[in-house]
Amino acid sequence: MKITIPPEEITAWLKRLKLNRLNIVEAITPTNIFGAKEYFIEQALQSKFPNIQLQYDRRKLSKCCVEDSTISIAKQHILDNIIPESPADNTVYEILHNRLNQLHFANNLVHSVLSKSTQSTKDAVHALYGIVEQNEFTEAARAPRTHDHSQLTDEDLIKKLKNQKFNALDIAFFFQQALNYCGIKNWRVDIGPQYSSIDARDLNFDGEPTLGIPQDRVVDGLKLASLVGHEINCHIRNVENSRAWFDDNLDADNPLRPLIPFLSKSFSEKEYEGVAKIADHYTTGKSPTPDYIVTISFAQNVNSWSQVAKHCYYNALAKGKTPEQAAQRAWIFTYRTLRGVSDTANTEGYAFTKDAGYLLGYKRMQKLAELNPLYLDFASVTESDARAFIGASSELAPRYPDRKAATWIAENLLSRF
Repeated sequence: MKITIPPEEITAWLKRLKLNRLNIVEAITPTNIFGAKEYFIEQALQSKFPNIQLQYDRRKLSKCCVEDSTISIAKQHILDNIIPESPADNTVYEILHNRLNQLHFANNLVHSVLSKSTQSTKDAVHALYGIVEQNEFTEAARAPRTHDHSQLTDEDLIKKLKNQKFNALDIAFFFQQALNYCGIKNWRVDIGPQYSSIDARDLNFDGEPTLGIPQDRVVDGLKLASLVGHEINCHIRNVENSRAWFDDNLDADNPLRPLIPFLSKSFSEKEYEGVAKIADHYTTGKSPTPDYIVTISFAQNVNSWSQVAKHCYYNALAKGKTPEQAAQRAWIFTYRTLRGVSDTANTEGYAFTKDAGYLLGYKRMQKLAELNPLYLDFASVTESDARAFIGASSELAPRYPDRKAATWIAENLLSRF
């Protein structure tokens, strides 16, 4: 690969574009999420569904976005000065081109939330994650679920796991053990009030790969094992395998090496979440439900938080959930579907469609795994990116090949309790 711009110029663009820091979920997590959740559940239990206003950290949003013109100039200048000389070089070039396009849409999304423009936010979300088409909704709502079964073979172990409870400190301990088991060293396990869910953030405002845990989180043992499979054995291992591919295919003096974290994780996450859902099914025996797609499809056709929340709550009651369970489910589905919206009383058919990828990606990754199991190892990038990895490398092998961290945690750690 020939690159006709000096390394210091690439480093300067890295800083100007904030390439290794923008995490969409982190950027649009509301500052009032915990108070909003508590108030929502309190109201839902009284069969009231007010429009919950979400507040965003404007300082953080401002820190992680740049001018669109800066992205356009950088894209043209960098790509015009790269001359690929091999199949691997072509793969790097195409992925960099695609990732800069995605950066444009992600940047628009952050700008739109900052400017409180629902329509602009919706456009940016659709550009990044697409919309839920009617045929996808119909298939999700009507198609029978995959046969449920856990591949943990010891039924007594499963029962024991379900009867154990683990707090945030326990979760952090076992997460670190699983990272050690996989041989992954550069991720920080962190507990804090800033996390509303357990979340693997390969890029974030601090610039350090972090596996975050809410400080009040309590899970049973089977859930803990599935979290290891989902977050570490899939998300983190996939990111690290993709980083390793670029590490192996960019020479030590290649000026693009500082861009490896940016190149190694697609903003679009259908494959990334889909393979993690396969791991969930492997551990817990439960295949993903169509609930997110159904909620997203409904939100695309109504105009307020209140309408979406009411739909979710009564739908949960109809499925036999208690009022408390229905309120919790209504919160999580409504919040995840409407995060990023500025005016929850006038949502204009807005839906944060990223979570549709759980079920759609699950189905697609099952098919891809039948074609080539390597797709399961490089799911942090898009399907076309992974196909390019496979095509550019005659003997492609993941640096972190072990797919059994969840089983190992379940059988060799949790069985001690």
